[in-house]
Amino acid sequence: MSSTAPRRIGKKTGPKPQFTDADAIHAALEIGLSSFTMTAVAKQIGVVPSALYRRFESQVDLTLAAMSYVVDTELKGPTASSWQEILREYAHCMIDGFKAHPGLAAAIYNTPGCHLVVIPMLKQYIEALKAHDFPGDEARISFAIDFIGDTIIGTTIAIEAMRAAQHDGNTGLEHARKLFADQPIDPANYYLSPQEGWTDLDSIMPKVEFIIAGLEAGIDVE
Repeated sequence: MSSTAPRRIGKKTGPKPQFTDADAIHAALEIGLSSFTMTAVAKQIGVVPSALYRRFESQVDLTLAAMSYVVDTELKGPTASSWQEILREYAHCMIDGFKAHPGLAAAIYNTPGCHLVVIPMLKQYIEALKAHDFPGDEARISFAIDFIGDTIIGTTIAIEAMRAAQHDGNTGLEHARKLFADQPIDPANYYLSPQEGWTDLDSIMPKVEFIIAGLEAGIDVE
């Protein structure tokens, strides 16, 4: 008779896989903050979902942790010496973050409480603007920061939709071009025609410059 030991049936024994908060955060960022699931993150770091839930109570908690990581380690504070340049720094800071992490803009809009994550960084910009003769009080500064932020976030979400592949493999921009091609030709529609700039995050900066010009001109928003 064979002396081969019987094959063990059932779950493997041994130590449980170990992982850190950083492992989960990096996995969520790699998958995409607007599309990751707890199951997908757990699979990527080699643990069962229940182990991940022992560290993060919900997907929202992991999203907020990932946002905090990006803000704390990647986004830069103000260094410029004029209020206009400080606002440009703020805009580039956001755009660079969205370039590095597709889906972050959509996650900001869809995650309750995410504004709490960026408050320390926003305070730095507000104080820098106050110190460099911004034309207005703190309420006007907050309005400018919010206006630029909303403009960049909203435009980024639209750009990412234009970049994304649809069910047939074509991008959103390609679909938009096809739909526009079926419309009557009218020179007045030029600025409505799908442009390559619709997929370029750097195309946001002219909008920021428009806002800065309005602030320089003293336009009253009240």
